[in-house]
Amino acid sequence: MARAGIFCLETGDWWGRLRDHTTVEPVMELLSQPGLAPVPCIHRTVMTYEEFATYLKEWTRPKNASLNVLYLAFHGQTNGLDFVWTSRRTPDISLAELGKLLERRCEGRVVHLGTCLGLRDDDEVAKFVRTTRCLAFSGYARTVGWMKSAALDLLYFSALGTHGVSRRGLDAAGADLEQDAAGLVRQFGFQINFQRR
Repeated sequence: MARAGIFCLETGDWWGRLRDHTTVEPVMELLSQPGLAPVPCIHRTVMTYEEFATYLKEWTRPKNASLNVLYLAFHGQTNGLDFVWTSRRTPDISLAELGKLLERRCEGRVVHLGTCLGLRDDDEVAKFVRTTRCLAFSGYARTVGWMKSAALDLLYFSALGTHGVSRRGLDAAGADLEQDAAGLVRQFGFQINFQRR
């Protein structure tokens, strides 16, 4: 069983307000605290495509294989995500573009899209999994509440810390979420999508 390690990329501007300090970084700090199953975490904020692409390239390097969970905490739209708060209807990066950046580089790794609507289109999700060859692609098919989805992400990553990053570990993490937070799982359309064998 591979131990879970998280590389989190997060928008640098959740709400378009200069004085707003919203961030999932405390979730990462909580997960990495010593305890029964600490999960090593690295957190970075990004606001541009160039920063995003650079960090993804670094994450996929073999020396970073122990960071086997990519957590993308951004605003989302169907089939894509946004680097900053926007009212545009076209995402800053589509799932297809994200898949191209990660093409054939995610074997044995999990990509978690912590955005609204990111996993709404089953065909695009299946294509992403095939393109990246990720072990699993998880996230939300519906609009999510920021605080509640951060809490669900915390429970999910904690379960991966307990069960490990493998097909069996992901199945067990999904079962834990169904037991502990079934209402949020259903409300937000949380799902874990696997590579077809």
